[in-house]
Amino acid sequence: LNKFKTNFKKYFDYYENASKDYPKVHEKVHRINMSETQYDTYKGLTKSDPLLAYKVRKNLPLSKQESKNLNAFSGAARQVSNTTKNFSRDNRFNIEDAPKIKAVVHSILKGSNSNPNYKSVIYSNYLESGLSPMSEYLTKHKIKHAIFNGSLNDKERKRIISQYNSGKLKTLLISSAGAEGLDLKA
Repeated sequence: LNKFKTNFKKYFDYYENASKDYPKVHEKVHRINMSETQYDTYKGLTKSDPLLAYKVRKNLPLSKQESKNLNAFSGAARQVSNTTKNFSRDNRFNIEDAPKIKAVVHSILKGSNSNPNYKSVIYSNYLESGLSPMSEYLTKHKIKHAIFNGSLNDKERKRIISQYNSGKLKTLLISSAGAEGLDLKA
């Protein structure tokens, strides 16, 4: 590690986790099964390009065109894992077809019930199949929250971060617009 730090010193900043103010990371894996509707939608996606789906499952090399298609396929599959809203005929959000969103809100409720200072940050690359349905379900459960995304002006961004850091706002939904550079306080 010392050799690495010396050789790459001019390219990277490295900080030892020695400061009491350095944030702690708590990770926990939650396995959440898809709803039947999600799984049916996912199977429909794999039928649109069965060879690509097969190669992905078997970890086989992809052609250049298949590599391009993989990004679209993967993005759609990740969106379906949140909610089928954008893939349904009526384009409506049904919480029974969004077990991941349901589990996240349940976790927030559990945490805030056991600790009045409990805070949460939820990140998603997807607005319409991630942050919007999450916000809808949080609102249904009367959980005060804000969405930090690219549509906010600088003043609104600063206000939301200030509210979160001061504890007035306990739940923050973040898109890629807030993926880096935010100074959030626990």
